[in-house]
Amino acid sequence: MSRTAFLSFALLTLAVGCESTVEPADDGGAGGAGGDVSTGGAPTGGTDATGGGGGGDDVCDPFDDAPPGSPVTIRFINQSPGDIFMPLSCSHLEFSLDSIDPNDELAFWYDHSCLFTCGELQDEEGFVCEGCPPESQLLPAGETIEVTWYGLALKQAEMPGSCFFTEGAGPSCQQEIATTGEMRINAYGYDRCDSGDGTCICNDENGVCAGQPAGTMATADSVTFVYPDASSVDVVFGGCAFGCPQGG
Repeated sequence: MSRTAFLSFALLTLAVGCESTVEPADDGGAGGAGGDVSTGGAPTGGTDATGGGGGGDDVCDPFDDAPPGSPVTIRFINQSPGDIFMPLSCSHLEFSLDSIDPNDELAFWYDHSCLFTCGELQDEEGFVCEGCPPESQLLPAGETIEVTWYGLALKQAEMPGSCFFTEGAGPSCQQEIATTGEMRINAYGYDRCDSGDGTCICNDENGVCAGQPAGTMATADSVTFVYPDASSVDVVFGGCAFGCPQGG
């Protein structure tokens, strides 16, 4: 039985620097929630008009972040003949998750390692994070990795200055909102990773490799699903992920 790795991300939780949790799955592990989800840090609005976040509930409540919705387990399955290295950003797996609606200008899959949402900025001061070293996620031939999406999206918002914890901050911020509808996933990877010196060292437990993806591109089959109807989605790198003769 192939080893399945969970890449879990705690939504709405402030992650410092480039830290992320990668856990091996149980043998039966498809379809799990992928890790703990925190709804802590939800903004409550100030209690007066002078302190940080003191705009008052009526003014600031519309900029609270939505809580996580029902989880969707996204499984990336490598049915190609070779190993695939998928891109990572601060241990955040990179792929395309978008709405079918062409007018929907939202971000549905995004890195939380240094994200400060509108709700969080009502209660704390943002800061600039340091960059992360190049990484890639090893998806061996015949194996599967998983991530979990909770039906949230980021939208650009203009929040009143009185709602920000930091005086003089704003007005722009990114708000997490609940979303529904038909979604599409596209994913890609490469046949090797490159750390710059010809080596590529991977963690045996979670498959995270010290080096960026490089070489020949592999493309997964595009897949669509409807949220919140779907609880799991399979994204398959098929036998011709690296290309087949005469496009076969």
